[in-house]
Amino acid sequence: MADEDAQFKARAILFEKIADATEALSKHNAPAQASALKDLAEAYAWLSFPNQPHG
Repeated sequence: MADEDAQFKARAILFEKIADATEALSKHNAPAQASALKDLAEAYAWLSFPNQPHG
């Protein structure tokens, strides 16, 4: 159960960071921010679906 709680908290934090990065990207449209958003989304995918292949 502790692992599930930790995973939930990690996903919640990543989701918040994705929302922040999306907002920043819409305001500034910088390539570095787009790359950071992609990395955050990939991290969220790994936590949400660890048994699936990720590219």
